[in-house]
Amino acid sequence: DYDLFSATAEETIAFLNREMRHPDGAYYSALDADTEGEEGKFYTFTSEELREQLDDELYQLMAEHYGVRPEGNREGVNILYRAVPLDEIARRRQTDVATLRQKRDKARSALLEYRNRRTRPGLDDKIITSWNALMLIGLCRCSQWLGRDPADAIRLGTFLAEHTLKDNTLYRIVDRDGNIKQPGFLDDYALLADGFSHLFEVTGEAEWLSLSVRLAEQMLEQFYDEEKAAFRYSARNRDALITDTRDVFDNAVPGGSTAAITALHRLGHLAGRPDWTRTAITAMESLSEPASTHAPAFGYLLQTMHQHLHPGKEIVIVSPSTPAGDPVVKEMVGLWQKNFDPGSCLVIFDGRMRSTGRIPPDDPLARTGYTSLYEDKQVRNGKTTAYICREFHCRAPVHTAEAFHEEITASE
Repeated sequence: DYDLFSATAEETIAFLNREMRHPDGAYYSALDADTEGEEGKFYTFTSEELREQLDDELYQLMAEHYGVRPEGNREGVNILYRAVPLDEIARRRQTDVATLRQKRDKARSALLEYRNRRTRPGLDDKIITSWNALMLIGLCRCSQWLGRDPADAIRLGTFLAEHTLKDNTLYRIVDRDGNIKQPGFLDDYALLADGFSHLFEVTGEAEWLSLSVRLAEQMLEQFYDEEKAAFRYSARNRDALITDTRDVFDNAVPGGSTAAITALHRLGHLAGRPDWTRTAITAMESLSEPASTHAPAFGYLLQTMHQHLHPGKEIVIVSPSTPAGDPVVKEMVGLWQKNFDPGSCLVIFDGRMRSTGRIPPDDPLARTGYTSLYEDKQVRNGKTTAYICREFHCRAPVHTAEAFHEEITASE
């Protein structure tokens, strides 16, 4: 159900923006589960509270939709969960879903206003680089896949670029006063490199790819053991540890090794560094046996393995105007979303902003295949131009949504 999943993503982002976002765009690390000594109190409702805040019509709708019981659906209170879909309620009541959705949203706004008058849960307001990098990846994916405005992703990326990188070192924590603490671990470098590469896809701005490449170079230098074809969790220049720890399992968040493999595999394609793709494959192969027998512990890695075995197309769209206002770009992106391939990548450039000059020799992109990959991807004949490639080999550029659709759906 596309509408359900997209709405869930939007509502999750709205919650994070409302409850956990720093004024400059980064995200705090956690909210307490309990308030006033009672776990979940901030988020649950008694039936009586709901009746007090809603008229009878809205209460009946919310009770049916969210599984509300007079005695509570858990330990005397109600956890609001999607018990009965709105379309099912609409069928029962012989009405339309849009009307019910409006009423539900009205009720939810009233309950949110009421809930905000309660004692709020405690906030852990430190900003963790790796967690924010995951958020950056998620925001970029929502922008690409759901057509969401990338403003939140750009704000977050800007914060991370300005606050976590100092003196050629990536730091793990930014406190409430903006102080940086603790040099980063493998997952910080890997996930932020991956996040910046996603932001490059969304914006078409080379600065983000340059930052991603810089972090990847530092990650390989500080964390990669070439003899073992594996990644350390702590950098080589840290104080000696009793054991050489490796973070290989994916849990609630990706393991450091998996994050590093994923970042290098993507960058190999996006930045024209096939040697990084080979490094990722070598490290991936060393984990293939445990991943095949303990798949739940390698969920993130298995996604990257799938993309390696089933590579998608590399797509570049260049607009002669602002991409957001270009109807041809909009059509092409819509077709890409409808025929979505998780192994594909999509980069959109504003043709008016393309630089045809040489990359400065001290720019990390000068050590990649960026120029050969992108500098020839220009607007042609004054029209929106799309390039569809696979493994760096591109077909003839196209200018219409119809031709674009034929190319992305063509079997090879």
